[in-house]
Amino acid sequence: MPHHKSCKKRLKTSEKERLINRRIKGLVRNAVKAVIAAETIEDATAGLSNAYARLDKAVGKSVMHKNAAARKKASLSAHVAKLRG
Repeated sequence: MPHHKSCKKRLKTSEKERLINRRIKGLVRNAVKAVIAAETIEDATAGLSNAYARLDKAVGKSVMHKNAAARKKASLSAHVAKLRG
């Protein structure tokens, strides 16, 4: 346990941030899974726009690196393009 007052505050703050980051990462994972699991083109396209929004939000909140998000977006768009045929 921290002894200094500032360290105690930092412990509380980092725990709150950790929980927020976990939630954002979970939403990103669920959005990506929804696109991959989609069986129709309409579902995949709708899920793709949702996944893009989640990824952009994660990048904006510094939860995910911008290149990692771009890589996931490219992978998802390739998957949807393959579904289209």
